[in-house]
Amino acid sequence: MPTESGGGVKRFRTFRCVAVAVFAACLSGCSASVEGTPTRAAGQAGLFDPCAAVPDEALRAAGVDPADESKDVEGVQQPGWETCSWDGGDFYLTAFSTDHTIDEFWLKPDVRDIENFTLNGRDAFTFRSGLANESLTCGVVLAVPQGIVMMTVLVDYGLDYDIDACASVRSRAPFIEPYLPR
Repeated sequence: MPTESGGGVKRFRTFRCVAVAVFAACLSGCSASVEGTPTRAAGQAGLFDPCAAVPDEALRAAGVDPADESKDVEGVQQPGWETCSWDGGDFYLTAFSTDHTIDEFWLKPDVRDIENFTLNGRDAFTFRSGLANESLTCGVVLAVPQGIVMMTVLVDYGLDYDIDACASVRSRAPFIEPYLPR
């Protein structure tokens, strides 16, 4: 069984929050501050909601605990996104949904190490983001009618063993894909 080293769970939760925000930033980019009261982003009501759509049995098959679900980024809604994370013990699996297109995704300079593969008969791509620790996180992205859905694996860097994040997300994505929009 893995053992914790260094900062443990608190450090990993902080890193997870930062990594989830970084993946969202892959598409969002930077913008100026805005004053006022936050409101739900236009069009967000039609986004695929991974927390609501993916059943517990699919999550268990993907190796995560359905009871340990985190909506949005540590409970804070990100405009233009639906986000859900689940704890897998030594990793987190996060699903992101947005109305950004796959073409917009490819324009981001931080997206690298892109590999095409077939996910349950659909075109999909693994990728890494130059904004995150590349050895600890990897994502799968695919186009859906509303835009794109991304799934990422974030490996717990506080544990004393190696996990290939890209192999991990590719092995878990087939259990989630059947519940994505077509």
